[in-house]
Amino acid sequence: MSVTAGESAQNGNARSKKRATRWDRAGVIFQGITAIAVPISLIALIVALVLNYKLASAQSKLAVRALAVARTDTALRNLDGTRKGILIRYLWEAGLIRGRSPVVDLHKVNLGGTVLKNAYLYGVNLGTDDLVKADFYGADTHGANLSWADLSGADLSKANLGCSTVSQFDVSVGLLTQEHPSSIDCTDLKRAVLTGANLQEANLTGANLSWASLAGADLHGARYNVKQIVVGHTNGDAITVPKTQWPTGFSPSAAGAICIDCS
Repeated sequence: MSVTAGESAQNGNARSKKRATRWDRAGVIFQGITAIAVPISLIALIVALVLNYKLASAQSKLAVRALAVARTDTALRNLDGTRKGILIRYLWEAGLIRGRSPVVDLHKVNLGGTVLKNAYLYGVNLGTDDLVKADFYGADTHGANLSWADLSGADLSKANLGCSTVSQFDVSVGLLTQEHPSSIDCTDLKRAVLTGANLQEANLTGANLSWASLAGADLHGARYNVKQIVVGHTNGDAITVPKTQWPTGFSPSAAGAICIDCS
């Protein structure tokens, strides 16, 4: 099928806009992470990944990803908790640490003590990471992959570890249905180590905590559900929040958590 001059120009403009958007994002990343004294070699790698996710070959893609992870790990070792949090925010903003197959997989990277207070990190992938004593107070991490993560002593109080953005900490069935989410993406905490973690008033509706270690965790005021909750419809299909999943034999109510749909 032939392409007219007008269509060609339109496609060219679209590509130019896409490149401009990537340059804008790269510029923001560059300015932000240079402010926290991140090595220029890491900055160059991250900017390159932002500008061109699809590298020439699968082999080169793996090589650059591996190098980015190694240098990110090295950089994080030299940063305090606040600066670690800033770097993680920028990696998330760049779209490099989201979803089940992130561009940069921070597998077992040391993020102990990272400060992510009140951060918006929907769908962030920090599974298997060392997040000992990390600060997630008030953070919105719904849809995050935190499976196998070591969150011992972490502050997750008032964090949104549910399935969609909520407008307040006091989660209820009524609030969930009023939010009208267009999709559901629940937080994965399978096999996470939450020993001694602070989960007070956290939203755990729909979260998966199967096989998680909760010894000594403070769950007072945390919200959970025991049944599916219909929160909306799309194309005639119901959008539902699944029930919160707990380790076998664990009693959330005995630990101080609040069931929002038990009555």
